[in-house]
Amino acid sequence: MITNSTRTRFVSNLGWIDRGALWVYDVSSDRTTSLGLSSATHLQLTPGSEDYFAATHGFKGLGWQTTAHNMASPGEELGKLCSDGNSVRIEGDESVWRHLPRAYVAHFGVKADSSPYYSLVLLDNDRPPHIVVDHLEWFNGDAYDVGYQSVMRAVEIPGQSRLIVTIQRDSCPKIYDPDRHEIIGNLTLADRNGNPSLRFRANGTELWADDYDTLVRINVNDWSVRDKIRLQGAENGLLQFIGSWDFSSDESLCVVARTYSGDVVGVDANSFEVTHRAATGGQPLDVGLLLDGRVIARDWKTGELLRGNLVDTRYEDQPKMKTYAQTLDLKDGSDVIATYDEHHRAVWPEVQRGLRAIGIER
Repeated sequence: MITNSTRTRFVSNLGWIDRGALWVYDVSSDRTTSLGLSSATHLQLTPGSEDYFAATHGFKGLGWQTTAHNMASPGEELGKLCSDGNSVRIEGDESVWRHLPRAYVAHFGVKADSSPYYSLVLLDNDRPPHIVVDHLEWFNGDAYDVGYQSVMRAVEIPGQSRLIVTIQRDSCPKIYDPDRHEIIGNLTLADRNGNPSLRFRANGTELWADDYDTLVRINVNDWSVRDKIRLQGAENGLLQFIGSWDFSSDESLCVVARTYSGDVVGVDANSFEVTHRAATGGQPLDVGLLLDGRVIARDWKTGELLRGNLVDTRYEDQPKMKTYAQTLDLKDGSDVIATYDEHHRAVWPEVQRGLRAIGIER
């Protein structure tokens, strides 16, 4: 799930439910809408800067495209990278790609040996952008189970031309140098054989990743594992995965959907310990964090909207306080009451988070 800078709009895609459409949740109206983009079987959403995001469309047959959008009007296509399997071209507003990542994974059919043909589509900073297609010859049947695995994403390393390429059901993302067209290193996550998603934190000084049921923090100086925490236990001997995760605006808290526990937990970014929990019910898979400490999520099987309030679990064992309430009489005037309501709609987010953290929910 991705969001705009003010966290007033969230966009998601669960391919088995949404197919080629965007699921959009608007906080102010508390409503969800579905915006169709294409006939794709799924969309892979990638955030950019200034509320831009890219949607890579997955098709069953030949053909590949990534479209550019903005959170202000997410259903509007601003630009497009598209291919017929032989070359990649840009359509629409070329300037939008300055706000978006420069590397995308493309699936261009199959090779002669029937293995999938994956490539990187790379953009530079020229105007118009220059496109390079880098075929990933190293992803083949000798190194991978190509019927079971796929190339997932290419994540840029801040301040470098190198990329981290993730593989489905693999705990060892590859550090790839597109200038040399070769793998120059590996990361080792938690050895859980998940489908890792990666995100740099704290201005690129930390890399966070998930690996099936485990959240991992990586030291970017030597790519070693600094911390890891298993967030979803097994049941009857069967492993259970975690869902997506999201940072708070100040990156002090990471919320993680626990699909099999019916909740979302918050991991403190400093201590790397679970400090918060929000019961959502259902099976939360895709998660977003609002400014006031509330969480929203989408149910794994139905895609329905789930909600919860983060509570600081460090205070759960303390005696419960009585509930007190005060009333306030306002002057009988529509303008005065409207002004009062407007002031109370704009409560500072840190005040709301602080109140909820100590158990004050209303």
